[in-house]
Amino acid sequence: VFEGKKMLAVIGIVLPTEIHPYCVITDIAIRPKLRGKGIGKIAIHHLLRLHSTSIFKTFVDEKKIHAIAFFEHLNWQKAETIDEDGMWAFAYDVSL
Repeated sequence: VFEGKKMLAVIGIVLPTEIHPYCVITDIAIRPKLRGKGIGKIAIHHLLRLHSTSIFKTFVDEKKIHAIAFFEHLNWQKAETIDEDGMWAFAYDVSL
């Protein structure tokens, strides 16, 4: 997400393959002074609109309570159990 030439937020993703036909969000970076102001939500919405893939996934460390709350707030589906590495899986299907 840019404001003029200034980058406000960036999202890292792994593109779909035959093995996993969905995008995986690996990280989200937002300028510290802009956190909590909706920039992350805007960045996610841009990503969901711009990509031809309809399914997106991400994995969030159980200790990252703000990240967990962020994806829950955006109505991403959270796995029922945490994995053995202490990560919560979240998924979002654009077609629904």
